Amino acid sequence: IGTSADIPAKGFLVKPIQAKILKTAAGHKIMAMGGWRAVRVNGDKVVRDRDLRAGDVIVIGSAKLTYKTA
Repeated sequence: IGTSADIPAKGFLVKPIQAKILKTAAGHKIMAMGGWRAVRVNGDKVVRDRDLRAGDVIVIGSAKLTYKTA
């Protein structure tokens, strides 16, 4: 997720790759890649990484995404 990523996110100080969503044995997690613009899930800042659950709201810059499971 970022200005040059598969999932675009725009905004002041958003990096080309601001966060990554990784597959885990339990599902998926989001990993913050650092930078000035915080990655937030349900309003909480992601410092390193965080497991994702259905319905979680991810916000980076002006992008607002809802995580859904298949």
